[in-house]
Amino acid sequence: MMLQTPVAVHRVDVVRGAGFAWLAFLIVLFLLMLTTTVVGTIADGTQNPAENVDALSLGLSYAFFAVVFALLPSAAVTAVGTFAAALLAHALRRVRSIPVHLAAYTGVGAAIGLAYCLAVTGGNPLAAWPEAAAFLLPPAVASTVAVPLGWYWNLRYDRVNGAS
Repeated sequence: MMLQTPVAVHRVDVVRGAGFAWLAFLIVLFLLMLTTTVVGTIADGTQNPAENVDALSLGLSYAFFAVVFALLPSAAVTAVGTFAAALLAHALRRVRSIPVHLAAYTGVGAAIGLAYCLAVTGGNPLAAWPEAAAFLLPPAVASTVAVPLGWYWNLRYDRVNGAS
């Protein structure tokens, strides 16, 4: 899997990729919060299987509020992270291997997720484990997935629209 040509790096590409990554983060966060809440509620065993609709409504509520509370902080992280993404894009501009790009952007997403975990727990995420796992893991996993997904969506956007 190779890019046909080296990737041209323009400001608009970096900003659009950051926007795609932010959108992907919000979507993935919503889905992860929904899934963890519904599965956790059902697996808890305290709920009657006939009441699983309540688990879904609870999951939708948690997922919605997680996204609402994540909007501004994630927008700020995206704004700051756009500069790091621009430096990374410039460093990778002559690399044609898609897996190398995906690995690099996955690393950035994982670093953001780790920074989140460290910030929320005061530098010691293991001390909050497992009680806070439901609130630590979804945003960390979402950022790890969203950054390379944003890069990929941006690549697809460029290919479909004939840019780069």
